[in-house]
Amino acid sequence: MSNNTTTVNVQTLNRTWKQQVDVPSEMTFGDFRQAAQEQAGILDVPCTLIYEQTDKAMRDSDTFALAEIPNNSSFTLAPENEGG
Repeated sequence: MSNNTTTVNVQTLNRTWKQQVDVPSEMTFGDFRQAAQEQAGILDVPCTLIYEQTDKAMRDSDTFALAEIPNNSSFTLAPENEGG
C-alpha cells in the first residue's frame, strides 16, 4: 500500500450515516465534503466538514496532506445552519 492515501471516518452530525474511506492525500476537503454529502444523500444541505480531533471546520481549499491528517481520523458533516 502506498502512502498516498489516508483512511478516515466520516459521518453525519446525527450519526444516521457513517463510512470509512481511503482518500488521496492530495484531495481537497471541499471535494471530500462534496463526495461525502453525495454518499449521505444530503447534497441539498450546505455543510461544513468538522475535524473531530480539533473540533475545527476544515477549509475547502486545503488538502489532507497539507493538513497532515493521520490515518483513522474522524470527520463530521455538519449542516451550516447548525454549525454555529
